Amino acid sequence: MTLQLDPKVREELISVQKELFSRGELHSQKSLEKYHETFRMRFGPERLAELDGEELLETMHAHGNRESLVYWLEFKDDEELPVLRNMGTGMILCVSISEMLNIDKNRYCMISKN
Repeated sequence: MTLQLDPKVREELISVQKELFSRGELHSQKSLEKYHETFRMRFGPERLAELDGEELLETMHAHGNRESLVYWLEFKDDEELPVLRNMGTGMILCVSISEMLNIDKNRYCMISKN
């Protein structure tokens, strides 16, 4: 079952997204793609498949290691990857709304810089 939003609500959401983007409060698609590639190179399935045993456990779960997956997901916030801290509920909401609106989530679900 696909939920439909009122066209006025849809337009309002798109308008807010465009306004935030024009004010520089959203990351560009190009930036998001760069962050995704950085993350994928470090923790994607291909990379993790190369690891085994203690090295795999350290890469994924070492809380004291700023290069571990758990650190990147919970605390990483710098030029290399400034977006993951804010992905939680906001991203889930954005993806849900984009599916309801039948619009491209990759185009409109840009994570806020703040």
